[in-house]
Amino acid sequence: MGEEYTVNKTIGWWCRDLNDKVFGQYSLNTMRGYLEQRIINPDTMVRHNTEDEWRPAGEVEELQAPPAGSGMGGEALVARNKRNEWQKAAEAETHCIKHRDKLAITVCYRCHAPVCSKDLYKPNQWMCKPCHNYLYNRRTLAGIVDYIILPYLLIFLTVLPMGMLAVFRNSPLAMKSYMGVSYASMILILIYVLFKDYLFKGRSIGKLAAAIQVVDEKTKEPCTLVQSMKRNSNYCFSWVPVIGFFMALFWLVDVSRAYYEERERRWTDQWAGTIVVDIPGKVEAAREKVRKKLSGG
Repeated sequence: MGEEYTVNKTIGWWCRDLNDKVFGQYSLNTMRGYLEQRIINPDTMVRHNTEDEWRPAGEVEELQAPPAGSGMGGEALVARNKRNEWQKAAEAETHCIKHRDKLAITVCYRCHAPVCSKDLYKPNQWMCKPCHNYLYNRRTLAGIVDYIILPYLLIFLTVLPMGMLAVFRNSPLAMKSYMGVSYASMILILIYVLFKDYLFKGRSIGKLAAAIQVVDEKTKEPCTLVQSMKRNSNYCFSWVPVIGFFMALFWLVDVSRAYYEERERRWTDQWAGTIVVDIPGKVEAAREKVRKKLSGG
């Protein structure tokens, strides 16, 4: 058994300037250099990639911040599009858990593994590729259950039998019953989709099956009723003629965006202030696997 593993904080630091523009990620040594050069100051808000809360640089013990000066608060930080400069500022003497010949540039938010640029889709991603794909694939599974399997199951069990009955009986009463069940099913589906992420503490039926949940991005509390309505409101318009076509296109783009966005947020997630995460047990299992690998256990 190797030494006890602790989260590596020599890499994976972010800075936020006075305009709330975020820069990063950087190595610990780079951050210390920025403080010494007054590129940032002790009041600049910073956080590590494995943390949720922003803190003033002067309160972060690892940075050993110098006395307050006239730092620029982030304006002179290395831009993300200057890839070579950024990668140099991000690297430390820590090697990637997967590519041992590569220097790590950050620590994955989900599993806490040190990873190199090959294991990120782009510099500002907060999770490694395996964790990113794992979470996104389970979001896809949840979507299939919530938007396809459940609605069609409801139609198969209610609308289809009533439609067949209306055809065989060919009576006004049977037709009225069929239309009533059809409208009731549509309304039930709309209500479910609107409020599904409020059920079971931020977990729809599909998310229960996929072991994920929707939480408030800041508090990490389960999705509220209002947040669920916001993040799913576009679905209500998808059934409106003409408008529905464009809303369907928007939904496809929005879902695809979650694959590339740095924290896997759709536009509707950003509007609602939510984020999709693992249930706690899944996260702990992933981190324990990394601990064992890095500690030689």
